Amino acid sequence: MAIYRTRELCALLFFWQFGLYMRNYISGILLVLLSAVGFGLSPYFTALMKEGGLSTWDCIATRYFGATVVLLPYVLSKGKKGLLTRSQLSEIALLSIFGMGLTGILLFFSYQYIPSGLGTSIHFVYPVVVVIFSALLGFEKFSPLSAFAAVLSLIGLVLLFKPWDIGSINLFGIVLSLSSAFTFSFYVISINIGNLRKIDNQIFAFYMFLFIGLVVLGISIVIALTKGHEAVSIEKVALPSLLLIVLSSVISTPAFSKGTRIVGGTTASILSVFEPITATLFGALFLGERLTTLFYIGITLVLSSSIVVAIVKRKN
Repeated sequence: MAIYRTRELCALLFFWQFGLYMRNYISGILLVLLSAVGFGLSPYFTALMKEGGLSTWDCIATRYFGATVVLLPYVLSKGKKGLLTRSQLSEIALLSIFGMGLTGILLFFSYQYIPSGLGTSIHFVYPVVVVIFSALLGFEKFSPLSAFAAVLSLIGLVLLFKPWDIGSINLFGIVLSLSSAFTFSFYVISINIGNLRKIDNQIFAFYMFLFIGLVVLGISIVIALTKGHEAVSIEKVALPSLLLIVLSSVISTPAFSKGTRIVGGTTASILSVFEPITATLFGALFLGERLTTLFYIGITLVLSSSIVVAIVKRKN
């Protein structure tokens, strides 16, 4: 009887642990999906803010510096735990300005020249770029599947910007969005080999937003003082600014970090394809962006290359 009771207790313990694991795993999936949708909506919020009189620099400064202000009470509530070492601050500053910050600037400015769905889709070649540079730096092996993903991504890019019909699309916008993929790859590779993993997600996001926000806000103020600034409609920019700060920054960035830690980088990479899908759908529905059959084929190939990269990382 004692043996049977032990088996029953073990079975109950197993199912209880499995239930907790599944609940935690599902919450991780929902967090990554939430972050992908939040990031994907940022071009739409930015377009509404620009209609109200804000410049691109103003929109970027509002996003990052506003997020810093929102997260400040949380950091202050942590007391000494919210303070970082000089080494950690230096590393975050480098990653913030030349990684995440430069990525946001390049991507936001690309929306001035090409549709937001196209810009976000091109940016999403970054998983392939990460794999290639990780292999070159000796962090990962470059497998046949990685090569296949690179080919898929390259074909998708060709279909997206149509070099045979170069007059139909702005090449400068393509360069900006493609450059954002490289700067974000620098951020992803650096953060994976750095010593910042143990920092609380929201505290890390606060300092990252702070460094980016200060730099971009300074640039925005200098431009406004030297070149002037058009009138701003508070009624038009208030709500999209709040949504950009809260949904696309304060919620999405920590949600992606926490969700990735729960489900792993592989699953998070696959679920992140909802970011360009969200940007494309909202661009078509609310911004009047026209989508062609080649665009759908191109974005499918680019997103497929991201999924292949995720499979490669899982096997490694």
